[in-house]
Amino acid sequence: MKGVVLNCVSELVINKFGKDKWENILLASDLPKDTYFMMREDFEDEFVMLVINAVAAELKLELQEVADAFGSYWVNTFTQRMYKPFYDVNPSARIFLLALNDIHVRMTKNIENAEPPQFIFTENGNILLMEYKSKRQLFPFMVGMLKGLREYFKEEFEIQKVEDNVVKIIFPE
Repeated sequence: MKGVVLNCVSELVINKFGKDKWENILLASDLPKDTYFMMREDFEDEFVMLVINAVAAELKLELQEVADAFGSYWVNTFTQRMYKPFYDVNPSARIFLLALNDIHVRMTKNIENAEPPQFIFTENGNILLMEYKSKRQLFPFMVGMLKGLREYFKEEFEIQKVEDNVVKIIFPE
């Protein structure tokens, strides 16, 4: 996994909970308290989950709560600095989601070893089924990002888990 994820996690924790909490998380992860994650650096998925689990433990949150906080911060703060044009050209959450595979290709085409998730969409009226395909098993974070998109676009849509890697998104009619 790319360091951009850990970079975002560290920024989120420092900005929302304080630098001391982040330093505790690093120490719990057997890392020096001044560790910095380079955005394009590769990290083993197990290492990333070790840090994320340390975040959950330090902040006394469930994994989905961490994923929701990450998703909100990723969409509404972190990626706005780097990827705002992708949000600007997609005027709604639904249109943004349907463009997500293309966005990932464009964002990662020059990044060595990038392995973004893939999504399979099935549309039926106001319902969008979204299947998450990735070896990383970060489905809770996809759900968190969907909630972040709902905030960003100021839309009311329902998110229902259908299977371990599939959500049903119900948009207003």
